[in-house]
Amino acid sequence: MDINRGEESNRTIMWIQGEYLGLQGTYKVPGYEFQLRNQTDKGQAGLQVLVASTQDTARTKDEIDKCAECVSDLISIAYGTFVSWSKIGTQRQRAIEWECEREILRPASVHELIDFRNLQQFFNETWSELYAMSPEERRLWRKLNHSIAVGRSEPIYPVPFLLLQATIEELTSSELILKWEKSYYIDNPSRRKTRPDLKDWLRRGIMTNTDESTWKQFESELPNKVEALFLKSFRERARALFDLYEVFIDDGHLKDFTSKRNSTHKGYQYEQGDWKIWSRVASPLQYLLLKKLGYTGPYYDYSKAPRQLTTMKVSEGSCEFEEGEQ
Repeated sequence: MDINRGEESNRTIMWIQGEYLGLQGTYKVPGYEFQLRNQTDKGQAGLQVLVASTQDTARTKDEIDKCAECVSDLISIAYGTFVSWSKIGTQRQRAIEWECEREILRPASVHELIDFRNLQQFFNETWSELYAMSPEERRLWRKLNHSIAVGRSEPIYPVPFLLLQATIEELTSSELILKWEKSYYIDNPSRRKTRPDLKDWLRRGIMTNTDESTWKQFESELPNKVEALFLKSFRERARALFDLYEVFIDDGHLKDFTSKRNSTHKGYQYEQGDWKIWSRVASPLQYLLLKKLGYTGPYYDYSKAPRQLTTMKVSEGSCEFEEGEQ
């Protein structure tokens, strides 16, 4: 396997002089406000976040923690990176509010998706959708953003193809995202019902000469094999995901991506255009995530080099792309 860095590696934007691309200030979301400010500790640049309730009702620690987690997720999406909480600084409960101060771990690099001047609009439009999600659904979308962030900031191929396909596989296998008929040929109860008959047929008709220890090993793997047997192809499921959110992706781009991912099993060889093949799937997925969250403002499209500032235009359930200035 030939592992190489893609041609986009020189576009990585690092932390400079303790400032994180203007990511400072006070922002408001329904029921809360939070303040982002720079912090330098032992020469390491970082951010502190102060989250406070703006309602005249007491907030529990769990509510504030959920708020802080959602803030972290939205910052990660907006800046095309992955930030997480390293520690709780201080927490104290007043008569009607909680305050907590947390330090964000420094990301290795960042490819911003939302210009910091549009950050308040981004929070306004996306907060309610993200906050209403279950923890598992937030985890799935967080993983998508993380896999794209890693692919852009550390383009060591074929890792970006492997990460992104694994994430799409997980998204499209979850009924939180897609209905079962979009991912499987039969539903889960039917798949479970099939296992005993399939096991009996295999043992009596196909694997009659297999020794007992080998059969036991095969039998333990049978549930996963049955799942794979009735699972639709990766391209069908990926297409269903884009269709669900009415986001356009070129069939040729999806085919090229799948071919590159499959080549990792046959001796992957890096080629100059691999970043473009990967990005032509990753960028529509970022667009899909923004649409899922309800964002309608400008964002950076990385499917083009150099990136282009593009406006999301949403009308009557369809999405269109409008190119803007770089």
